[in-house]
Amino acid sequence: HRAERIPIPHRRPRISSSFHLAGEVASRMAGRKGGDRKKAVTRSVKAGLQFPVGRIGRYLKKGRYAQRVGSGAPVYLAAVLEYLAAEVRTDLSRPRASVSALFFLCSTDN
Repeated sequence: HRAERIPIPHRRPRISSSFHLAGEVASRMAGRKGGDRKKAVTRSVKAGLQFPVGRIGRYLKKGRYAQRVGSGAPVYLAAVLEYLAAEVRTDLSRPRASVSALFFLCSTDN
């Protein structure tokens, strides 16, 4: 046997007296339109990094290294990887690093 639903009366939201114009009220309550969307800012740009923070975060989550991944973890890891890449690049004086060159740099590191 189903319980009979009791209709709940709909309450209209109160509009404060500071909104005088009907157009202004409508524009505030309507939300965003299709044209006035802001350009997306990536977390790499926010952190001032070249390495992809979002991709590193995705790899951390999909790799199942931990049950949870904090929001700062991929930013920190991207910064560390970018620093290491810059160090390798200055030591190699070549744009691309091979595996043997990386091994040589790690073995001769102080």
